[in-house]
Amino acid sequence: MLVSAITMYDFWNTEGEDEQNEMTSFLKNVFGGGGVTVFLALAGVAWPYAFDVGL
Repeated sequence: MLVSAITMYDFWNTEGEDEQNEMTSFLKNVFGGGGVTVFLALAGVAWPYAFDVGL
């Protein structure tokens, strides 16, 4: 997700409203990549309130 954010959404080369739209899409991909990273980091940890369901 981070690689696609950098290669597809080049908000630094656009102007006006297109710049805002590109930056919004870029940040969505960056935050999505962060969410995936957190999910993968926590996927192997046993949670005290889990219902004995794991990956």
